Amino acid sequence: MLFNRFLFDQRGTIIALWAMLLPLMAGMGGLALDAGNWYMNARDLQSAADASVLTAAYKSGQGSTTNLTTLVENEMARNGYSTGVNVVVNSPPAAGSYTNDLTAVEALVSVSSHSFLASALGVQGSTITARAVARRNISPSNACILALNSSALDAVDVGGSAVLTSGKCVMASNSTTSSSISIGGNSDLTLNSMYSAGNIHYYGNYTVDLSSPAQTFRTPLDDPYAGLSVPTASATCASTTINRHGSTTFQPGTYCNGIKLVSGNTVTLNSGTYILQGNFDIGAQASISGSDVTIILEGKNGNYGSVKINGGSTVNLTAQTSGTYKGLVMMEDRNAPSSTKEVFNGGASMTLQGGLYFPSADVQFNGNNGQNVSCLQLVASTISFSGTSNFNDDCDSFGTEKIPLPGSVVLAE
Repeated sequence: MLFNRFLFDQRGTIIALWAMLLPLMAGMGGLALDAGNWYMNARDLQSAADASVLTAAYKSGQGSTTNLTTLVENEMARNGYSTGVNVVVNSPPAAGSYTNDLTAVEALVSVSSHSFLASALGVQGSTITARAVARRNISPSNACILALNSSALDAVDVGGSAVLTSGKCVMASNSTTSSSISIGGNSDLTLNSMYSAGNIHYYGNYTVDLSSPAQTFRTPLDDPYAGLSVPTASATCASTTINRHGSTTFQPGTYCNGIKLVSGNTVTLNSGTYILQGNFDIGAQASISGSDVTIILEGKNGNYGSVKINGGSTVNLTAQTSGTYKGLVMMEDRNAPSSTKEVFNGGASMTLQGGLYFPSADVQFNGNNGQNVSCLQLVASTISFSGTSNFNDDCDSFGTEKIPLPGSVVLAE
């Protein structure tokens, strides 16, 4: 009888049921906690991978020499993954849609995830992985006018009644000031775009026609000729004897007193490099021409010359297409003082094909210079325009260095 009462007694069955269900419920709770923790960690890791690969792709596109893996590791650390993270970087990616794209960077990152349930059971936690791919969109535009000075007000100054045309290329300034580029007066500009490390200041009755919107407060552009130095001058001076009203041919070499032409002088430059230890001064009614030439202003004992092309002169010079100075029609030693001025005056019948490189000087284009060429690039410390000037960057045949604008970086996968 006592046994039957015990057998059919239902008191305490709930406790027994709870005792049986408790481990299962605890396990389900631990599983839910682990799942939520895993999802949160996976999301954080993916966000860090995305940010890191974008930064690495951007910095490498800006010319960073740091190894891509190091760039990603540094950015992962900045995002909270300084230890315990495994990083593999591929460029181009090892998988996906961009395996042949040299502008694409793939980052594969992994970390160990702490598991509450696994820890309770003495089981090792899982590994969380993330993959991200960033691409650099290379800008199709290049600058053909660049002011290098980083602190000058009005580093590029377009004023007066200037008419400036560079339909295929960009006018740029590395100045970070509030008037990095200044446009005013009755100036009229037709450009692909403008690009500035600072702001653009407008005033007066200007007209600006841009194919693409101007970009301000951007990364400064690289000096395309930063690694180029002037040659060593010869100890022998070339002759500059010129008949008053005759024609003379000059040979490449060192011109210890520079080259100065006055009214009635006509000079032809044979192909080669001309090193001037003095001024390049072309007076009114003088004429100078030369194909496959580069004119280099070199300072002797700290005495740096300058360029002055006067109104009424005729200048027809084309850059060398090979050798150290290919693509440059004129350049000056970067050690020249900042007070140096290169003046291209209006009224000249002037055809210059190639690059003009004056990294320490102020270049002034005044009046109507008559330019209408396929290749004319200007890189100087500061630049001003007050006349009619035309620039173009169809310079591949000359070998002139390009000045590319930074492209954008996008997350591709």
